[in-house]
Amino acid sequence: MSRKLRYWYLPLAAATLLFAAPAAAFADAIPSPEPIGPATTFTGLVNGQSSDAVIKVVCLESAPLSGFGRPVAGQTVSALPIANPTTKDFGYTGLFGRQIDVSFGIAATAQPPAVLNFWGVAANLPTTLVVPCSGTGTVTFTPVPNDPTSRSTTVDVTFVS
Repeated sequence: MSRKLRYWYLPLAAATLLFAAPAAAFADAIPSPEPIGPATTFTGLVNGQSSDAVIKVVCLESAPLSGFGRPVAGQTVSALPIANPTTKDFGYTGLFGRQIDVSFGIAATAQPPAVLNFWGVAANLPTTLVVPCSGTGTVTFTPVPNDPTSRSTTVDVTFVS
């Protein structure tokens, strides 16, 4: 093999190994979602925010009279476990909690809540909810089943049309 070819062969071989290996070498780098379970402190997220979240609202022409609309599609709610909580502002799944129900306290009509079963897996905000076209409200994350040791947490939201 010529000297010129040898100088190109080594980097080429190294690059081939480097780029061929990642799929197998890093297959376990993304953990699979953990199911929500008991005795876990958690925080709720609305559109990725644990406080001062914004919910975008579509208001129809009749909305100025009623003041209500529906959330824009593509918005989410989720929950994340907190390893070392420093305050009591977080939720707690209690002794038996295996899911988290998400409810929208300022909604004009009673709606079935969004349900979270896995940490960090977002659920779409239901576009069937009726919410204010503007103003503030609270989204509540409640462990289910509820027991005397469980604790809900809330996220303050601003509705923007």
